[in-house]
Amino acid sequence: MILTTDAHMTVVGEVRLQTLEAGGPVGSGVDELITGPVATMTFAKEIDNVVGKSNGAVVTALFFKPQPPRGVGFPCANTDTFSYVQVHVTSASLTLTPKDSQGKLLQDAGLGPCGPFTIPAK
Repeated sequence: MILTTDAHMTVVGEVRLQTLEAGGPVGSGVDELITGPVATMTFAKEIDNVVGKSNGAVVTALFFKPQPPRGVGFPCANTDTFSYVQVHVTSASLTLTPKDSQGKLLQDAGLGPCGPFTIPAK
């Protein structure tokens, strides 16, 4: 699945060839971490501005978190925190750590930590 937004959000999940179509999800085997962009509102606030206060959190809970066919099933989704990803590389692995603007580990829509995510070297 490819998700494009002009508002700030952080999501982690598998890149899928299809997600909500008939036949169910078809994975690619490739994981993706998206964060950004900067200098804009959060995605949740963008939703709130269009459909009313507190609906951004509802969209995250009802669409981004549930597994298909009810939603897209992101293991990590935070649509209301400005964030960045700290990257640590060694000869053995690559570690991606989503952090909030205070440098703390990003929280998964209030459900606990989002990461860090370690990819072993091949």
